[in-house]
Amino acid sequence: MNTGAEPNKVQAATNCEQAVSYSKEVSPQRSCMSSDVLRAAVKGLHASEQGSGTYATASFAVYHALSGAHREALSQLVKQGPVYDGDVISKSLRDDLMQLGLATRVCYKGEQGYTASNYAGWDVLRSVER
Repeated sequence: MNTGAEPNKVQAATNCEQAVSYSKEVSPQRSCMSSDVLRAAVKGLHASEQGSGTYATASFAVYHALSGAHREALSQLVKQGPVYDGDVISKSLRDDLMQLGLATRVCYKGEQGYTASNYAGWDVLRSVER
């Protein structure tokens, strides 16, 4: 019986496999923010169930499709977050991470103006730090 979820899982796995294959071929410092590979990897990440093998593969693929600067900004949000807007490495990098669904705006100690990694961003960073 097809519940309708299977095609999404198959597409997510295909996106991840393509992104992982590509990420092994390019320099880790190359910026892929505008690439189809990064979009495919992020789509696979968000379409997968957290904790699944496809999700882990997608997390790994997203990390390797990010530029070094984006990885550094993500690391700051994960390890030091929530981070006040005036203290983020770069507002444009922060905005990119938010657009990819790896970070979000938060209130902290009753104040607005902070950004933190969400679970997806944490998983992306953790996929290579284990």
